[in-house]
Amino acid sequence: MLQDTARQSVSNPSPLVEWRGTDAPALRSHFAALARELHPQREGDNALAFSIGVTSCQGGEGVSTVAANLALQAAKTSDRRVLMVDANLENPGLSRQFRLAAQSGLVDCLAGRATLDECVLRLASEDSLSILPAGGCTPSEQVNCDRLDAVLDDLHENFDLLILDLPPVSELSLAVTVARRLDGVLLVISKERVTADTALRAKRRLLQNQVPLLGAVFNEYRV
Repeated sequence: MLQDTARQSVSNPSPLVEWRGTDAPALRSHFAALARELHPQREGDNALAFSIGVTSCQGGEGVSTVAANLALQAAKTSDRRVLMVDANLENPGLSRQFRLAAQSGLVDCLAGRATLDECVLRLASEDSLSILPAGGCTPSEQVNCDRLDAVLDDLHENFDLLILDLPPVSELSLAVTVARRLDGVLLVISKERVTADTALRAKRRLLQNQVPLLGAVFNEYRV
């Protein structure tokens, strides 16, 4: 159970099946460049933990794929300890992508049913990359903000870079509850699915709710 008086440690994440991310070299290069731009290497006292949320205007825009590949390239191109967090509790696409839909995770940590040490899993192919699934069931009540703050504090103690898969902006409550607590948020925009007006509304909604917007990633862009 999460204790407010002591930090939890993630001492030895269990290994996962191997996952290599996108097979396209050009996409790998783009994700690596994005990771470097969002969280450049820092030395000594400047090596502070950094948290990035990835959200979208609406569902089905590829947020989980962007978050996973961004995390993988961040881990591959540096010595940072990187953690993917599936914070889309109602539609945990990241957990499904890694076949972890039934695994204990963030929901269980927030409810006090499990510890981070029990829920964080390491990728077999990348020692510095781990994942915290959403959890085995969707939350039955509103997320407790104090517990969320405590979990994020503990994760910052154990990892250099957190990349959170967030609900779409259209599901405003949970997306904003988490996003406000992060260092910045990326808005994924599907070129094939989202109009300019929809994208602008999503941007305004984030900014009106004091969410630190880092920029946008255009997905499904055909050249």
